[in-house]
Amino acid sequence: MKWVLMPVAREEERGRFPLRRFGQWLAARGNRVALVYPPASPWDGITRARRRRFERSLARKYPLGVWQSENLFAFVPRTWFPVRPHWPFDGYAAWNACEASSRPQAGELLREAGFDRADCLLLQSFEFPSLVRFPQPAAFAVVLDQSRRALRERTGDGAARKEKHVLMDADLVLCTRTAFAERAGAAGAERVEMLASALGNDAELFAETRARVTQLWKDSRDASPTGSPTRSRR
Repeated sequence: MKWVLMPVAREEERGRFPLRRFGQWLAARGNRVALVYPPASPWDGITRARRRRFERSLARKYPLGVWQSENLFAFVPRTWFPVRPHWPFDGYAAWNACEASSRPQAGELLREAGFDRADCLLLQSFEFPSLVRFPQPAAFAVVLDQSRRALRERTGDGAARKEKHVLMDADLVLCTRTAFAERAGAAGAERVEMLASALGNDAELFAETRARVTQLWKDSRDASPTGSPTRSRR
């Protein structure tokens, strides 16, 4: 199967789903995986030097996308818009401008790497949820592993305002806490499930996550009269 994963840039924070390691785990088991990180900007070193150190290092390491292994592709889109969580003006408009400027590059790189018809899209970052779009339908799942307060502290109002739309658009929302599941349900998510495995046990967590998302893809495929996954949204 082909997977496109959109992790947060600082996923090693305590309590976050290790989506990057999940991608490596999938690739080691024969899946084709693309890791798409949030965009990086040359302005980051001026505006938020300490907070964006990891994002800048990713951009230097994967400037145009690289194959880390036979099955694992990773890249960081570039943008000339400053990537900042708190703006002195309309931060929501700035997030949208940054996302829109990075989307063509992301789409081109995915097509060149053979991921334009991916089977599954798994999103963790609410910063740029529309960065990846497919011409063909794919199973779309979201990992909800962060409180709304933490989301606002990290990204400001931009990503927080997008959260509801993302949760409503997802085919499946996987939650790491009961409170997150309640939040997803209140936002109008169609299908919400808890990840029973503890975050500290990667083997069980990854196997469970793969099974949930793969079943979602199979259900979509079986429901289609043509035998290929179909989606009415996104």
